Amino acid sequence: MLRSACSIGVLAATLFATAGLAQSSPCRVDLDGDGALTIFDFIAFQNAFALGDPIADFDGDGELTLFDFLLFQNEFALGCPEDVINTQLAGVPLAEYPYFEYTRAFNEGSEVFLAIDPDRFPGIQGAAGNIYIVASKTNAQWIADPTLVDVRGGPQPHTFDAASIMDAAVSLTGSSALAAANGLNISTGYDIVVDLDGNGVLSGGDYIDGYGLIDPDANGFSVFTDMTSAGPLTPRFIDTSSSRGALRLNYPVELPDVGPLPIVVIVHGGGHDYRWYDYLQDHLSSWGWVSISVQNDFSGTGNRPLQHTDALIAEQATIAGGVLNGLLDASRIVWIGHSLGGREVNIAAERLDRGLFTPLRYRLENITLVSAIAANSIGDFGSLEAAPGPVNYHMIWGSADGDISGSPDSFGGQTVPFRNYERATRHKHSTYIHGADHNVFNCCGFRNFQGPVSTEIGRAEAQRIAKSIWLALIKHYGEGNTDAIDYLTRPWDSFKPLSVATGTTLVHMHRTPTDAGGARVIDDFQTNPSVFQSSSGGTVTLNVSNATEVRQRDADSSFTWTPTDPANGMNYAFLPADNSRGMVFDFNGPAFIEFQVLPALGDVSGYDHLSFRVCQGTRHPNTIAELAPVTFNVSLIDDTGTQSTIHIGAYGAGASEPYQRTGVGTGTGWQNEYNTIRLRLTDFLAQGSGVDLARIAAIRFDFGQGEGSTIGRLGLDEIEFTLDP
Repeated sequence: MLRSACSIGVLAATLFATAGLAQSSPCRVDLDGDGALTIFDFIAFQNAFALGDPIADFDGDGELTLFDFLLFQNEFALGCPEDVINTQLAGVPLAEYPYFEYTRAFNEGSEVFLAIDPDRFPGIQGAAGNIYIVASKTNAQWIADPTLVDVRGGPQPHTFDAASIMDAAVSLTGSSALAAANGLNISTGYDIVVDLDGNGVLSGGDYIDGYGLIDPDANGFSVFTDMTSAGPLTPRFIDTSSSRGALRLNYPVELPDVGPLPIVVIVHGGGHDYRWYDYLQDHLSSWGWVSISVQNDFSGTGNRPLQHTDALIAEQATIAGGVLNGLLDASRIVWIGHSLGGREVNIAAERLDRGLFTPLRYRLENITLVSAIAANSIGDFGSLEAAPGPVNYHMIWGSADGDISGSPDSFGGQTVPFRNYERATRHKHSTYIHGADHNVFNCCGFRNFQGPVSTEIGRAEAQRIAKSIWLALIKHYGEGNTDAIDYLTRPWDSFKPLSVATGTTLVHMHRTPTDAGGARVIDDFQTNPSVFQSSSGGTVTLNVSNATEVRQRDADSSFTWTPTDPANGMNYAFLPADNSRGMVFDFNGPAFIEFQVLPALGDVSGYDHLSFRVCQGTRHPNTIAELAPVTFNVSLIDDTGTQSTIHIGAYGAGASEPYQRTGVGTGTGWQNEYNTIRLRLTDFLAQGSGVDLARIAAIRFDFGQGEGSTIGRLGLDEIEFTLDP
């Protein structure tokens, strides 16, 4: 089911809002958001009422009673007033089609723009109105109080005279001075309203970005603080112990006033020390999380995070003299493990999922996030595979790591942790940092950098990235900051945290769960192994060279390119149980791949993005010929043949150039580095393209044409339509 159905507790896949489209309705009796009052709105109300959802509290008294039913019926009978137009407005201009990128997150001090495409919304052309930036409101708050109060002191008059989205971007005056951090919140949310009738309230015919029934639409946009900077609380650490052994506890001095607070458990690596993560513990404490870093036993059992978490919760009255007593929120727990400690947290999650460990004080559902730093990727040398399973998962890793290197030939596969990522089944993210070695993520491990010296970023830069990424993840999955996820999903070259060096290269990979409607898979290459048929059963047509579907494991344990190993440089599978598959191919001039979207899958109007992941082939002649990110065109084609095309380079996206490291065979270039690229579906509607998102018939990739790269060797995987995380 799609997310709006989840938000109102409706178990019918037919009841979904058109995510991000203008058809979404602010009329509160239009519960399915389709712009019409039908029997499905009654069904939605009944389900919401039965589940105790506050959306059914129509009289606002905090209780669900017969009066709510009566009020719903009365408003339904009266019908909806003229709708406000709920659509995305905030973003940044682009130099090429679709000419504007609608975004959710902005760094503090950045300029925010607004754009309304006159081809999509012809009523806006020539209209004059006032643009308001207002403090973010929920759907219920807008209904209760539609008054417009601009946070800048007054609205911005504007006449919308642009003839095309190409010229429609409006700089929002004073947006670079908008407030960011707010207490323990790393961002402040805002809504944008274009008040066309000038009455100073949100009313019919006005445009709004941020009128959301569901969390990912709660803000029009958010402004984020520098996430490398400390939060408002004062960290304090104590070296102490529990019944499970030594640990370093870090908590805010202000804990009695702000608690209960959620928990982070950190597990160090081999040859490391549990007192080496003060930079991270201090950072998390300052932003409202209690953490412990524990002594690892390297057993491979996962017991360190499992048992220490139980002990911390159970013994909070006595640990460190009871400073934590009654002040821990055990419903939100994050595990972070480094190297062998990364292996421990992966195995711990697997044991919880498989019922091989029964905690006394928490459950699998309380594990908000598992994050592995350059993890030793092997299992327990028994039945466990270090498969994180159904938890939100993150992996961070450096391309110049001299230990967990990514080399396919070392230590029986222990150094290829991308396969741990492949085994995670909930929301999952990978942060791969060029020029970072194994020990930059702690304070004191020895330098084991392997790579071109000019690319080394050092400990300070690596930790700025790490602090920002972990804070965004923890605030997103642990506190519901929906917009923070932009820091892990947008192209790094065009959007990165403040204080991170402009020249640092970081490769993002992420995937939304495919269950419960979170993603609609067109081809993930896991079934139907012919290159001419997708895993969803559609036809694939192509004229690229040397196309083949592969198990994504380097077969000969060398990065030397050879045509007999088409998966050269891939390390997303290793053990026989690892089944990651994808497609590889070449091009040197115009070429294409087109995936049929079957009619039953063609209505994608309820999704947010077209998503896929792409990488360059290690040491392949085509990769070497043009050492740069590879870009290409992506098109959506509906069943009438109407087509809309976007060059992924418009957003600063592309298949990143492999890190230029030598060794493990001849040549230069390290492992394949998948980027996940997301194209917002409404971007394909720009300039009146006419493509119908409810009737998509094909996805087409065109290479070696237009603004795209002229030559390349690529891997392609996970082509799907997705919702915002």
